[in-house]
Amino acid sequence: MSRYIKSVLAMAFAFIFCGNIAQAFETDFHGRMQSTYVLRDTNGFQHGFMDNTSCAQWRNELKIDLSLFPEYETDHMISIYKFFINYRGAYDAVFDVTDRWDDVRDKSPADFEYGKDDIQFENDLREAFVDIEGVFGSQITSLRLGRQIVQWGEADGFNVMNIINPQDNRVMMFFETPDDLATPLWMGRLNHNIGSIGFLNNVGVELVATPDIRPHMFSVMDDDMNAPYAFGFRQLKARPLDFIDTRTGQFANLGDVLVGAGMLPANPFAGFRGVTTINGLEDVAFPVLDQTLAPGINQTLQWHDNSASSGVEHLEYGGKFTASYGDFIGYLYYFRGYQDDGVMNFSEFFTKGNLTFDHPKQNYIGASFNMFLAPINAVFRGEGNLVDEVAILDLENCWGGQGDTVHLYQDVLGIPEGHGFLNGPENAKGYTMHKVYQGLLGLDIDRFVYWLNPTTMIKTSWQIYWKHIDDWDYDKTWRPFDEEDNYRATLFVWTDYMNGKIHPEMFVMYDFENVWMTMMSVKYSRDGKFFTKLTQMSFWGDSDAISPFTQPVNLINTSELSIRFGYQW
Repeated sequence: MSRYIKSVLAMAFAFIFCGNIAQAFETDFHGRMQSTYVLRDTNGFQHGFMDNTSCAQWRNELKIDLSLFPEYETDHMISIYKFFINYRGAYDAVFDVTDRWDDVRDKSPADFEYGKDDIQFENDLREAFVDIEGVFGSQITSLRLGRQIVQWGEADGFNVMNIINPQDNRVMMFFETPDDLATPLWMGRLNHNIGSIGFLNNVGVELVATPDIRPHMFSVMDDDMNAPYAFGFRQLKARPLDFIDTRTGQFANLGDVLVGAGMLPANPFAGFRGVTTINGLEDVAFPVLDQTLAPGINQTLQWHDNSASSGVEHLEYGGKFTASYGDFIGYLYYFRGYQDDGVMNFSEFFTKGNLTFDHPKQNYIGASFNMFLAPINAVFRGEGNLVDEVAILDLENCWGGQGDTVHLYQDVLGIPEGHGFLNGPENAKGYTMHKVYQGLLGLDIDRFVYWLNPTTMIKTSWQIYWKHIDDWDYDKTWRPFDEEDNYRATLFVWTDYMNGKIHPEMFVMYDFENVWMTMMSVKYSRDGKFFTKLTQMSFWGDSDAISPFTQPVNLINTSELSIRFGYQW
């Protein structure tokens, strides 16, 4: 059923069950039109400013928000409070003005495996919901039904508890708000405001349930990985990996034994030695395996997403409890859902040439708070969570090839009894499950810095972040992408000049492994409607660091400069 039909049905439901229909509506209509041109430096600014550039995007976008508020002649216990529609349409002209991206594939028949049309055009009713409100004495209950985005937590730039809507990185690294990168979901959300209880100023409960199951979405992952924002996977295919070097060497050793035993006249796997990349497997190893141990193996590695299907049987659900005391507001969270970021499953890597993204189910438990500190005119905030089962790449027990031949030569291969490839595909996936803890503290503080801006305060937001993987040891060969602990710090600074006509921003995220990301922009609007914005995003530091900025994809080699023209109303 299309999202448009679902929207109509949701609104019809509201009319049927809330029969006190208003005679008139108050409307709130706003939106924006903008054109964004992005130049990418494929060496990264660290290795030379704009010395190897290509046009990565020329995206022309229309976004519309429409709210309808029914007006009633009398008060009702249950009534429709609001209808809301958010539409986003876009056309990326980069596919027509350059032949750089001509060989991006058409859409795959598999779910969540996109084609050129999905990233060149967008025609999306992103949000469409109805708010139904009930007033019961001093308590208020509201029900939101439809396609929507839910933001949880207090963090900026981190998704500690903001985990309901998966991210969408098919077409952008730059964004105006976190909503731009969120994937809207069909869901029901119930909020019940109890009011004051004892010493607590206010207490509330929120319940969320969604049958709409979607993964973190990436760009088109076809054979060449040539879509503008598939550069990370293209880079990963060309990256030397010790895991591949070790396994291809074991194949070559197996061939030597077969030759020595007189079973083969020559070693068919001799050319495997020195193959260290996925590209090398496609060029050298897979054609040989097709003629020997793995008939029918794909000659080019195929990437698949193994997300659960949408439906009530795979329902994701959770809740939030809110309580406030004075200037302090605290939240407790619980959410049960699927892991948004797919983990690579290698069980069919050497047998079929497949690499699958799995999304195991997990439980999130978390808390957050914010508190206004009047003496220093600042907000102190924080949040943390525990995720009970997170799938993380661990290749030590992964062979990715089952069968009698492997069993026969296990000693030659040098893999001991009990390892995954001897126990069937379930134990040979290439990842293990771990508890993961995250925590964040932030301080938002405004100050006059007269030498920077004599008329308007400089607004700053400071954060420190920590992530811990339980029962984990980094290993360069088998567990190459994650450290046991990761620490990062962020600073966000912004202000206004000329009564808001000029608005500069700077965001810096520093990883304590000596890597950092910077994003700086300046926006000019003479009348608050027409605007121009110049933005740069770049990554700097140690390319060999074990950091989300360098593992598994080295973003230091990717910097972007964009210019945007638009009109908002």
